[in-house]
Amino acid sequence: MTDAEDRGDGPYREGGGGPPCPVCATPMIVAPGRRMTCAINQCGEWWSKDALALDWRSVETAEPFRLFGVAARPLPCPECASATVVSLRAKIEFAHCDAHGLWLDRRERAAFDELGGWPRVLVSTRLRTS
Repeated sequence: MTDAEDRGDGPYREGGGGPPCPVCATPMIVAPGRRMTCAINQCGEWWSKDALALDWRSVETAEPFRLFGVAARPLPCPECASATVVSLRAKIEFAHCDAHGLWLDRRERAAFDELGGWPRVLVSTRLRTS
Protein backbone atom coordinates (compact mmCIF):
# COMPACT_ATOMS: atom_id res chain seq x y z
CA MET A 1 0.00 0.00 0.00
CA THR A 2 1.32 3.47 -0.89
CA ASP A 3 1.42 6.53 1.37
CA ALA A 4 -1.44 8.08 -0.64
CA GLU A 5 -3.59 4.99 -0.07
CA ASP A 6 -2.72 5.05 3.63
CA ARG A 7 -4.01 8.64 3.83
CA GLY A 8 -7.16 7.67 1.92
CA ASP A 9 -6.47 9.87 -1.08
CA GLY A 10 -5.31 7.35 -3.66
CA PRO A 11 -6.36 7.81 -7.29
CA TYR A 12 -9.25 5.34 -7.04
CA ARG A 13 -10.63 6.58 -3.70
CA GLU A 14 -12.71 9.44 -5.13
CA GLY A 15 -12.31 8.76 -8.84
CA GLY A 16 -8.96 10.43 -9.41
CA GLY A 17 -7.28 13.78 -9.32
CA GLY A 18 -8.36 15.03 -12.73
CA PRO A 19 -11.12 17.42 -13.78
CA PRO A 20 -14.77 16.48 -13.13
CA CYS A 21 -16.59 14.05 -15.40
CA PRO A 22 -19.03 16.05 -17.57
CA VAL A 23 -21.79 13.50 -16.86
CA CYS A 24 -21.53 12.69 -13.12
CA ALA A 25 -19.02 15.34 -11.87
CA THR A 26 -16.72 12.84 -10.09
CA PRO A 27 -13.00 13.52 -10.61
CA MET A 28 -11.63 11.63 -13.61
CA ILE A 29 -8.43 9.62 -13.78
CA VAL A 30 -5.80 10.95 -16.16
CA ALA A 31 -4.46 8.18 -18.39
CA PRO A 32 -1.33 8.27 -20.57
CA GLY A 33 -1.73 10.17 -23.81
CA ARG A 34 -3.81 13.03 -22.32
CA ARG A 35 -6.94 10.89 -22.07
CA MET A 36 -9.13 11.01 -18.97
CA THR A 37 -11.58 8.38 -17.82
CA CYS A 38 -14.52 8.47 -15.44
CA ALA A 39 -13.47 5.49 -13.32
CA ILE A 40 -16.17 5.54 -10.63
CA ASN A 41 -19.32 5.51 -12.79
CA GLN A 42 -17.60 4.62 -16.07
CA CYS A 43 -19.48 7.36 -17.92
CA GLY A 44 -16.93 7.75 -20.71
CA GLU A 45 -13.61 9.23 -21.78
CA TRP A 46 -12.27 12.70 -22.50
CA TRP A 47 -9.67 12.95 -25.29
CA SER A 48 -7.51 16.08 -25.22
CA LYS A 49 -7.42 18.03 -28.49
CA ASP A 50 -3.65 18.36 -28.50
CA ALA A 51 -3.21 14.59 -28.15
CA LEU A 52 -5.44 13.72 -31.10
CA ALA A 53 -3.69 13.44 -34.45
CA LEU A 54 -6.52 14.60 -36.69
CA ASP A 55 -7.76 17.56 -38.67
CA TRP A 56 -9.74 19.47 -36.04
CA ARG A 57 -11.78 21.25 -38.75
CA SER A 58 -13.64 17.99 -39.33
CA VAL A 59 -14.75 18.12 -35.70
CA GLU A 60 -15.66 21.83 -35.71
CA THR A 61 -17.77 21.44 -38.85
CA ALA A 62 -19.71 18.42 -37.57
CA GLU A 63 -23.44 19.02 -37.50
CA PRO A 64 -24.96 19.19 -34.02
CA PHE A 65 -26.84 16.00 -33.19
CA ARG A 66 -30.61 16.51 -33.16
CA LEU A 67 -33.34 14.07 -32.24
CA PHE A 68 -36.79 15.02 -33.49
CA GLY A 69 -35.47 18.51 -34.20
CA VAL A 70 -34.18 19.09 -30.66
CA ALA A 71 -30.44 19.50 -30.10
CA ALA A 72 -28.84 17.05 -27.69
CA ARG A 73 -28.15 18.33 -24.19
CA PRO A 74 -24.66 19.86 -24.09
CA LEU A 75 -22.18 18.62 -21.50
CA PRO A 76 -19.73 20.87 -19.67
CA CYS A 77 -16.14 20.71 -20.89
CA PRO A 78 -14.06 19.12 -18.09
CA GLU A 79 -11.24 21.61 -18.74
CA CYS A 80 -13.09 24.96 -19.04
CA ALA A 81 -16.71 24.17 -18.02
CA SER A 82 -18.14 25.77 -21.18
CA ALA A 83 -20.94 23.93 -22.98
CA THR A 84 -19.82 21.34 -25.51
CA VAL A 85 -21.46 20.65 -28.86
CA VAL A 86 -22.90 17.16 -29.23
CA SER A 87 -22.34 15.81 -32.75
CA LEU A 88 -23.02 12.61 -34.64
CA ARG A 89 -20.53 11.15 -37.10
CA ALA A 90 -20.54 7.63 -38.52
CA LYS A 91 -23.41 6.79 -36.12
CA ILE A 92 -21.23 7.70 -33.14
CA GLU A 93 -22.41 10.46 -30.81
CA PHE A 94 -19.69 12.56 -29.21
CA ALA A 95 -19.38 15.95 -27.52
CA HIS A 96 -16.60 18.39 -28.27
CA CYS A 97 -15.17 21.61 -26.95
CA ASP A 98 -13.39 23.37 -29.80
CA ALA A 99 -10.75 24.66 -27.38
CA HIS A 100 -9.97 21.45 -25.48
CA GLY A 101 -11.12 18.08 -26.83
CA LEU A 102 -13.71 15.34 -27.29
CA TRP A 103 -15.97 13.35 -24.95
CA LEU A 104 -16.88 9.78 -25.91
CA ASP A 105 -19.71 8.22 -23.93
CA ARG A 106 -19.19 4.62 -22.81
CA ARG A 107 -22.20 3.51 -24.90
CA GLU A 108 -20.43 4.66 -28.05
CA ARG A 109 -17.06 3.08 -27.29
CA ALA A 110 -17.69 -0.32 -28.97
CA ALA A 111 -18.77 1.30 -32.25
CA PHE A 112 -15.86 3.73 -32.03
CA ASP A 113 -13.33 0.89 -31.60
CA GLU A 114 -14.94 -1.10 -34.39
CA LEU A 115 -14.60 1.82 -36.83
CA GLY A 116 -10.94 2.39 -35.94
CA GLY A 117 -10.72 5.55 -33.84
CA TRP A 118 -11.20 9.28 -34.32
CA PRO A 119 -9.31 9.72 -37.59
CA ARG A 120 -11.30 6.98 -39.31
CA VAL A 121 -14.65 8.03 -37.84
CA LEU A 122 -14.23 11.66 -38.88
CA VAL A 123 -12.63 10.96 -42.28
CA SER A 124 -15.07 8.21 -43.30
CA THR A 125 -18.05 10.46 -42.65
CA ARG A 126 -16.52 13.40 -44.51
CA LEU A 127 -15.90 11.18 -47.56
CA ARG A 128 -19.46 9.88 -47.58
CA THR A 129 -21.02 13.34 -47.33
CA SER A 130 -18.95 14.98 -50.07
